[in-house]
Amino acid sequence: MNFFFISLGGADDLVILSAIEAANRGHKVSLAVLSGISRKQLEGSTRHGNAIAKSGIDYLPLFKPVELTSIPGRILNHKRIVYQRLRKYIQREKADFCLLNGTEFRDSLPYLKVIQDTKVRYGTLDHGVFNKTWPTDGEIKQLIPIYCKAEANFFVSNRSLALAETQFGVNLASAKVVHNPFLVPFTREFEWLSDNDHLQLACVARLHPTTKGQDILLQILNLPVWRNRKIHINFYGSGGNSESLRREADRLGINSVTFHGFSSDIPSIWKKNHALILPSREENFPLAMVEASLSGRPSLVTDVGGMAEFIKEGMNGFVAPAPTVQFVAEAMERLWENRSSLEEMGRRAQIIAHKEIPESPEKVFVDQLENIVRSK
Repeated sequence: MNFFFISLGGADDLVILSAIEAANRGHKVSLAVLSGISRKQLEGSTRHGNAIAKSGIDYLPLFKPVELTSIPGRILNHKRIVYQRLRKYIQREKADFCLLNGTEFRDSLPYLKVIQDTKVRYGTLDHGVFNKTWPTDGEIKQLIPIYCKAEANFFVSNRSLALAETQFGVNLASAKVVHNPFLVPFTREFEWLSDNDHLQLACVARLHPTTKGQDILLQILNLPVWRNRKIHINFYGSGGNSESLRREADRLGINSVTFHGFSSDIPSIWKKNHALILPSREENFPLAMVEASLSGRPSLVTDVGGMAEFIKEGMNGFVAPAPTVQFVAEAMERLWENRSSLEEMGRRAQIIAHKEIPESPEKVFVDQLENIVRSK
């Protein structure tokens, strides 16, 4: 079989690992990434670099950095060059199936139009379905026939799928839900922290309050009731609001937080923390939640995206009905009152994760892609 993976979201793990898996099964695989990096740079910039190098994947960059500033690039318009190059790649590769890993619908639309125009069999993979990026009527009119004619529409949560159908105003008969690969062992012996006197919560997310809601936690820790409790929130992640969040913590005089920066050693995070806390304003199906559960840790999340599909109140965590100070504070209060039960909830979290999350999401995904091609 001949697969062509196109990623507008950079070196996305599900796309990269699925491309590697397909190549290892003996399929011809092409990978186009909306990035100006060379194959050598791609191999050096991703943790899967060695596997990419050995896989024989045909890497096809969609643009070259010089095109952003060159006279031809300015005259022809950088994006037009990218669309023309994508069309050329698709026609040349003659793939049995083309998958577009998109971002927001309006950003994916011109690429989808190119793919549809080439008459190749195609599918969509969407990670960025949000209320704030609701497409316009004009965009939806173009998106509906493209999505309805696709062989499959992949989403990362049932909530994301439902929101897409709501935005389009149509049922997507070929829609499926898939999972992203994770960065912790699937099977590991359950271990709990020896220190249970001082509660350690990990907020593992990009430092971007607009979507991840870290400011909500700072406001809660500033409440009198929380200033005298033995609780500490550890922020893991980097982002454009790192300095402003630190400054706000200093302004409020909050000493019960630590900003650790980005960490690639996810297992070590769960050796130091009792639970995950994600006060997100926007989500799909966060990997941090899956990784915490596989590591035997309960989660406190907001009912946003697919998080409440996985976390059940009092079973494997706590759910705040909305990303507000009031609701998240109430969920934190329930966690605090049940802190002696967190170990048992962590055990249940691990059991539930093993039942609901596949050990190798990329293998399951490639199985589905193969079945689509065979159905020709």
